[in-house]
Amino acid sequence: NVHNILEYGCAQALTGPVERGDTATIQHHLESLAGREAEIYRLLSLQLVELAQEKNPQRDYGEICQALQTELNHHPEPSANTRNCTNS
Repeated sequence: NVHNILEYGCAQALTGPVERGDTATIQHHLESLAGREAEIYRLLSLQLVELAQEKNPQRDYGEICQALQTELNHHPEPSANTRNCTNS
């Protein structure tokens, strides 16, 4: 992974459920996590959405953003990372 990041850059080296647009896998991961771990997964995945949109500008990541923001929207102070999903 590090080799690919150095060779191609972060966006082009990105793989995984966020990059693929695999909402079902992301939802499964979220169901498997609780508390702080789920929150960390959501926040990191929201960061990955930005890279995924750079790599695949034609792909719609709106459904993934909705799944990731569901719990974040219940917090009184939404994370600044939710801005990554406004361009979906």
